Amino acid sequence: SDHLQVSAQVIEIAPIVDALVGGEWQSDIAGDVVAWADPTRVRQILRNLTANAERYGGPQRRVCARAKRDEVVLEVRDNGDPLPEAFRSEMFQPYRSEGAEHGLTGSVGLGLTVSRRLAELMGGALDYFHDGESTFALRLPAASTRHGATSPRKDRCHLVSPSPSAADQRAAN
Repeated sequence: SDHLQVSAQVIEIAPIVDALVGGEWQSDIAGDVVAWADPTRVRQILRNLTANAERYGGPQRRVCARAKRDEVVLEVRDNGDPLPEAFRSEMFQPYRSEGAEHGLTGSVGLGLTVSRRLAELMGGALDYFHDGESTFALRLPAASTRHGATSPRKDRCHLVSPSPSAADQRAAN
């Protein structure tokens, strides 16, 4: 991971998520959630997290984001069982495998290792918790931290009922 590089810029989160998961997932992300990050690396992290959720998580999956004063929190959530405590403490270590009984493979560990390292290189973090849903939270610096602007605090992580399409959902708001 010594050769990983990031090139941060102002990026809008909603179009990245829409392009990645489109109408397949629920998403609730305001158009003005803006981070200071590398768009290619954010896509790479989200691809890893969403692929893991599709492979190992529950059937209800969603992505949500909220902007705070100095950071953007992007969450990939599913209604699957919590990861075992013993695995949580080691899942971001390279080549960690919990074994077949949990349906997890070493490739998950390596993907999470790289994803966390990329988040840290962008000045952010990647963590896991279970609060009724399995949640991977990607924290990134808010664009306002680099540009003097302040964004109002918004919370876009409430559950939304599935709608026919994301476009219909946006039109209704």
